[in-house]
Amino acid sequence: MSFLTAIMQITARATNQPLDEMYLRTDVTNSFDPADITELPESGAYVNGFTLEGAGWENGRNGE
Repeated sequence: MSFLTAIMQITARATNQPLDEMYLRTDVTNSFDPADITELPESGAYVNGFTLEGAGWENGRNGE
């Protein structure tokens, strides 16, 4: 959670917005290889390697 908070802090500073108005938004991609991501996001960050605990996941269910 501290990693995600750090992303919000960096984004808040870069956009000159209050941190307490920041929120987390997650967009899941179907890419399994980080090398497939060739451009930086407009805001925020791409992350890889997080573990999902206590839930299941169906590949390809995010509209792609």
